[in-house]
Amino acid sequence: MAELLSNWFEDERILENYVFPPEKRPGELVVPIGKANVPIVDLHDEENNTIHHIMKVSQDFGLFQMRFILSYLLLLEQVVNHEISAELMTGVMKGRLQYINISICPSNTIEFFRATVGPFVIALRDLGSRILGLISKGLGLESKYFAKELSEDCTLTINHYPPCPNPSLSLGINKHTDPSLITILLTGEVPGLQALMDGQWMGVETLPNALLVIIGNQLEVVSNGKLKSGIHRVVTNAKEARSSAAFFINPTKSCIVEPAKALVEAQNSEPLYKAFQYKDFFKAYTDASSGDIVAVLEAFKIKNS
Repeated sequence: MAELLSNWFEDERILENYVFPPEKRPGELVVPIGKANVPIVDLHDEENNTIHHIMKVSQDFGLFQMRFILSYLLLLEQVVNHEISAELMTGVMKGRLQYINISICPSNTIEFFRATVGPFVIALRDLGSRILGLISKGLGLESKYFAKELSEDCTLTINHYPPCPNPSLSLGINKHTDPSLITILLTGEVPGLQALMDGQWMGVETLPNALLVIIGNQLEVVSNGKLKSGIHRVVTNAKEARSSAAFFINPTKSCIVEPAKALVEAQNSEPLYKAFQYKDFFKAYTDASSGDIVAVLEAFKIKNS
């Protein structure tokens, strides 16, 4: 499929509708790779240490790595020792073309989902629950605060980015934050994810078999701004196709999302965000998909009188 997609481009040209406006293009600027800057959280560590680490990197960066290690980076952490087998993660990434070619080989795709994607989703749901339980404790909330409606709607997406003749003119995904509670990301071996840190883009390099956890807009609301949504984007490259699998843990559409009352009271502060139904936020988010997605959350803040 990557060959077919890359055949759309001839003479080093990009189709007009794939060229971004000048102000949104990544350009020729070399973006450094921030392997050492992406915090790593080890889920096999002592629980209090793990909670402290997650809260620190989530406040500072918005992402972390897990191998069941969690790492920093705009609330992006790498998680290591997460107990999702390397074989299962490799199977998902190797089987991605069957997912893409669903209309070509439906019988193989169904078997791929049954054998690989199904167990992967179940494992990610369990991992997400564990991470949210640690975050609950870190915020001073009861351990199951994020259970049920706040985290019941989960979606797995598999993204595929073919080689691009001129990566300086286009992006795989524009700058954005996620509308989710948290996102668990399997990035594969080809780099492309970038996170905005201290006003500069930093390339995210993950550890082997690590998962990235990105803090979403809903967790920023519930934490009353204590945890920040990770701003990130995806760039392309001229030589290699890239795939990733993103697992979004979301509230149900009818769920009321608001700053946790117990947290606001404990901080002796005022809520920073209005209470809203998640479906209203998601509509505003999708309506802004061609504009400034990062600014969507601002509309749900309580304005100072």
